Amino acid sequence: MKRILVLIACMVMIAAALRADEVVLQNGDHITGTVTRLDKEGLHIKSPYLGEVKMPMSAVKSMIADNPVHMRAGQEDLNILTLDADDTYVRVETVDRTMVNLPRGTVNSLLSGPEYEAQQRLEHAGFFDEWGGSANAGFTAARGNSGSSNLSLGLDTARVTNHDKLAVYFNSLFAQNSAGGQTVTNANTIRSGVNYSVNVSDRMFTFGFTNFETNALQKLDLRNVIGGGMGVRLAQSPHGELELFSGGSLNQEFYSAEPGRRSGEALLGQEIAYNLTSRTTFSERLNLFPNLTDPGEYRVTMDSSALLKLNHWMGWQVSLSNIYVSNPPLGAQNNDVLLTTGIRFSLGQEHPFKPHSKIVDVLK
Repeated sequence: MKRILVLIACMVMIAAALRADEVVLQNGDHITGTVTRLDKEGLHIKSPYLGEVKMPMSAVKSMIADNPVHMRAGQEDLNILTLDADDTYVRVETVDRTMVNLPRGTVNSLLSGPEYEAQQRLEHAGFFDEWGGSANAGFTAARGNSGSSNLSLGLDTARVTNHDKLAVYFNSLFAQNSAGGQTVTNANTIRSGVNYSVNVSDRMFTFGFTNFETNALQKLDLRNVIGGGMGVRLAQSPHGELELFSGGSLNQEFYSAEPGRRSGEALLGQEIAYNLTSRTTFSERLNLFPNLTDPGEYRVTMDSSALLKLNHWMGWQVSLSNIYVSNPPLGAQNNDVLLTTGIRFSLGQEHPFKPHSKIVDVLK
């Protein structure tokens, strides 16, 4: 029986190897797996035994693909099955069994079929395509000698392509306490906004936004902020990303207890996202708005959240949001803090906002 099991295991491993891509290096080593892409870091191969392997293309002598691999050579797109390289030329065989000789410097990139299809979807996405994000909800209630209720709702969704990102968010919190026949509202606020960003280069992007806020306890009927600016990606990796940005905005505030205010503002900020573990993520965005109309006054907004993924579509989220205003209306506090927790539901796959790298002369 043991011999039969060992034989079956060997046959399965041989069958898997026969279906795999094979890369031969200049020193004669063979690597089997799945060729995923070629970029500035080199040729990426997912091996069932070694994990993801990266190597410079100069170390590759030949490749045999089990499934067609998409190649960009100059302005020409080819679907290839084999590749042989020497010091001057790259010789490839296409899916229609045509042999093509290419100068090494004309080959720009390689992508596996699934990676190429994903890139094409991002490149040519319609307005209703590629939306992803999450919704969250939390509710608590207590009844007895005293009562309390707390309801929080949130929506964070974005459409991300290689060129641009359209993000929409909505958060609300309502809380009440009751005792001795008296009911007190502790929180009644809504925050929402839209942000549109466009890639200028691999690291630079430009953006425009509009935010809306109401807060009954501050007698704020509406705060509308319209602005824009430029940003730079300081770091971006599978583990996380860091962005800095600056610009300007117009802040319009309308109160029920005093005249409205309108002021021009500068904008300085940073945004960070980090994967603490494979199931836990942390994100934070900080904005500083120095008042240009009334020098010395300013606003600070900070939004952060931590998420524990329970499965691929549900998680537990804790969010902290704070708005500090140096010149609040009479009788209101400078700080307005929202702390919410609850279940988060995924609304679709979320894509990182970064342009598809333009790979140039990687074979040289």
